Amino acid sequence: MMLSRRHNLLCWSFGRGLLCWSLVWALLALSARPDSGEPFFTGAFADDYDDQDTLATSLYEQQQWEQAARAWGELLERYPNDPRAIDASFFRGEALLQLGQLAAALEQFETAEQRWPASRHAAQLAFRIGEIRYLDGDLPTAKSSLDRFLKENPEHGLCHFALTYRGEIALASSDWLSARRDFEQALQRNPAGVLAERCRFGMGRALEALGRLEEDADRSFEAQSLYDEAARFYEFVGFQGSTDLFDEALLNLAILKSRTGDAAGAAAALDRLLEPERAAPLAPRGWYLLGRMEADRGEPQHAIEAFRSGLKLTNHTDSVARAGLQFELASELAAEAIRQGDDMPVEAEQLWRLVSDSDPPSEFSAEATLRLLETHYERESWETVIALGRRSLERQPEQSAAWLVSEYVGRALLEQHDYAAAIEVLSSALPPAESGGWDWSRISSEQVAVPYLLGLSLLRSQQTTAAIDVLETLEQRDDTDSLRSGILVALVTAYDQLSAHDPTQDRLLCDHAQTFLTSYPASTEAANVRSALCQARARLEQWTEADEALREYLELHPDHVLVGATIGLMTEAARAHGEERWSDRWRTLLVEQTPAGPERWRGFLQLAETERRAGRQQEALEWWRRIVDQAPNDPSAAQAALQLGRHFDSQGDLAEAARMYQAARGKHATADTAAAATIGLASLLVREPRLGDPSELIAPLEAIAATTDHPLADQALYQLGWIKRAADDHDGSAQAFETLVVEFPDSTYRRDAAYRLADHALRARDAQAARHWWQRIARPTPVSSSASQSTHEALVWRERIGLLDIQILAVEAKWSELAQASEQFATEFPESSWNGLARFWSAESQYRLGDFAASEQQFQSLWDDETQATASWLCMVSLRLGQVAALREDWDDALTWCETTRDRFPDFRQLHEVDYLLGRSRAARGEYSLAREAYERVIRSPIGGSTETAAMAQWMIGESYFHQQQYSDAIAAYQRVKTLYPFARWQAASLLQAAKCFELKQDQRQAITLYAQILRDYADTEYATEASSRLESLNGGGNMARRNTEAVDR
Repeated sequence: MMLSRRHNLLCWSFGRGLLCWSLVWALLALSARPDSGEPFFTGAFADDYDDQDTLATSLYEQQQWEQAARAWGELLERYPNDPRAIDASFFRGEALLQLGQLAAALEQFETAEQRWPASRHAAQLAFRIGEIRYLDGDLPTAKSSLDRFLKENPEHGLCHFALTYRGEIALASSDWLSARRDFEQALQRNPAGVLAERCRFGMGRALEALGRLEEDADRSFEAQSLYDEAARFYEFVGFQGSTDLFDEALLNLAILKSRTGDAAGAAAALDRLLEPERAAPLAPRGWYLLGRMEADRGEPQHAIEAFRSGLKLTNHTDSVARAGLQFELASELAAEAIRQGDDMPVEAEQLWRLVSDSDPPSEFSAEATLRLLETHYERESWETVIALGRRSLERQPEQSAAWLVSEYVGRALLEQHDYAAAIEVLSSALPPAESGGWDWSRISSEQVAVPYLLGLSLLRSQQTTAAIDVLETLEQRDDTDSLRSGILVALVTAYDQLSAHDPTQDRLLCDHAQTFLTSYPASTEAANVRSALCQARARLEQWTEADEALREYLELHPDHVLVGATIGLMTEAARAHGEERWSDRWRTLLVEQTPAGPERWRGFLQLAETERRAGRQQEALEWWRRIVDQAPNDPSAAQAALQLGRHFDSQGDLAEAARMYQAARGKHATADTAAAATIGLASLLVREPRLGDPSELIAPLEAIAATTDHPLADQALYQLGWIKRAADDHDGSAQAFETLVVEFPDSTYRRDAAYRLADHALRARDAQAARHWWQRIARPTPVSSSASQSTHEALVWRERIGLLDIQILAVEAKWSELAQASEQFATEFPESSWNGLARFWSAESQYRLGDFAASEQQFQSLWDDETQATASWLCMVSLRLGQVAALREDWDDALTWCETTRDRFPDFRQLHEVDYLLGRSRAARGEYSLAREAYERVIRSPIGGSTETAAMAQWMIGESYFHQQQYSDAIAAYQRVKTLYPFARWQAASLLQAAKCFELKQDQRQAITLYAQILRDYADTEYATEASSRLESLNGGGNMARRNTEAVDR
């Protein structure tokens, strides 16, 4: 486990030694170069080649590899066809090799071999090509090249190197016999050569591997003989060698001795390896092995000291050793704490965490994660277990113990009731079958807990049929003895769930229950199984067997929590089948023979439920009252009070309903009962706040809603929305409704909550948000159990959706679509209370589209409709009728409507619009003073005083003075528009009119200034053209009197 880096280390070590040797060999080769003899070329050309070659050779001899390679490269470029180029090509490859540029060197050697296949360097070229491929990790190709070299050059001086390389390649491919043969031949050729220790180390490895093969074949004598021989090679390299392989040899020797039971030999090897002065790179791994040996000898403190010593020597270059030491130290610290009865040491957890989180993961990461999972599972730290497990599965999905990690995560998710997530994790841990489902043949006996947990998760998520498929398959296996009781209980529960829809499942329930009770009669689950068996017998109408099962149940488990409920359900089954004898017998048994206590009251609750389901409401009420009166401090009394509260609530007796709801929220109530009572009381108090302050329920409702898997969380959010809305906390109300819509898409309250959100958005005039929620409302909603009620609800929602669409279109100012939608609504729902509103928007859309005649007719119809006399929008109808009259220039009619509106709707928020229209009507009749009074009311309006209507009113005041030829007053009024209102159109208009007044007052300089200001500041307005024309006229002279007359006319 600690030797995983061996092969890479060997390649690196040998490559380093080779390059050093290659330098000597290459220099010797240079010195032995033959004279060139008679030159092929003479004169300066030949001298130039020799000079360049001499320079390159000198640089090479000085070990200036880069300059030498460049010089020979230039020579080859200039003289590519020179017969001497083979030397330049070969030695340029040698220089590149010394630089470590393996790819470039390989290319140079291969080129030389192809061009000069029979040169005097042919053998060296073939060797170098194989050597470089070996050093570069291309082992198959390297072996082929080296085979060719050895075959063609069997007596060459480099065969020792080639055989060593080929032996290393054989080791890498686990060809131990070939490796042994090559190393033996290499040693025979050169027993004291530069690679001799490498060969001896390789021999040790090959012999050790061959020994393991013999040991696996149960040939122990042969195995030991090979181990002894391997140890001799390791000892030679480790104790007598002079290369950097000594630490690997010593470590391998120690491991081999430890494996074969030679503790003294292992200790001697480790003592040598761990000598401080040696500073062996593999010393941390030696400490690791020593620690493991001490732990195996039962010396935990010595083991801990060894692991700590190794950690002090590790660095980040040997992450595997560091991870191994950290893991073993943590494990030993944890084991020692367990032996001493102490808590888990913090240091152990921290070390496991370091190993688990190492990046990239080490071979110890998965095991460290398992130790952490085990620790936190025992502490019931479910969130930590889930986070650790999921991260481990993401980082190491193919780890061998992935199934065990998934099991831990699945168990934690089950504890958190997150069944969907548990199903996902556990399913992914099982081997899939080609035809779908899982390949059960590949699930080992130690892995069977995973499908068992999957079955439980499916069962608890109400996927009962799928759960039964898994559990039945497990029950049929012969390797699930430790889980069999749980499997049988789960199957009983599963068939009990299915029996509500398929009574035939009760027979299977009885079979499994009987099997369980026969095998595990004293199990802690026996009471629950007997309860289920009693009920199943009754549902199967096996009255005698049911009675026998009940007697056994009561005899063995008289205080079981389900006694009362069991008898109640059996009574209900008997009564449903007309078996009064058994019904009376079991009711009497419950009332008379069970002692006053929780079981009895739960039985009374079940009897009350039986009567309620049968439509005997009065009998149910009597049982509930009996529980409340006789056992006020029992949790069953709270449940009975809740039922009574719901009954009184439905009957309109809100005071008594509130009293019962409060009783159901008492200190003896269960959490579920208290939650249901809180929601019922909240709904009641929103409708009738005189009975209590609904805001006091905000905190308990928020607590219910905070638990998203609470069965009443959506109802709690719904009531929160209404309570906050009643308290004018509209943002808080919207937040509650939005959470309900988003997180509970299947809730029956979703649609109404979305409707409230759309209404909230409309109040804020956010059409986009309103349309978003409108689309949510338009989706299908869960169908009611009553067909007639469902039809009625569908009609109501179609009406609501249509009205909401109208309101959104109005905010969006989509008048054509609004006209169509409102007319369709008015036609489809003539009796709707919102029919008048739809007709109003139909009239309004016609008005906005410019069809004033049609809109006036519709507005008048609404005004004359007595059923709409109190409508909130009638004030707008009155205003629109006045505005349409003004468009017809019927100022008397417009004046009448304005006065009617002011008198009948004094609180109308758009009264400033009425006053503006009133001012226009007065001005049109020449009543300028009265018109200005109306305009002044617009300006002083707290609502309209800052609107564009106020700017228009101020401008109209100037116009009224202008028409009365009171130019100074007109100028003052126009200037107030420029000063007080940030509306560019009216600012430009006021400047234009003021300039005209200055013209009429013969003050051309001021007029020119104002016209120029319009062109400078308001060039994009409709008034710039006229300002430009008038300014040109003023600057160009002309008949001033004529221009003034034209201005007045305009």
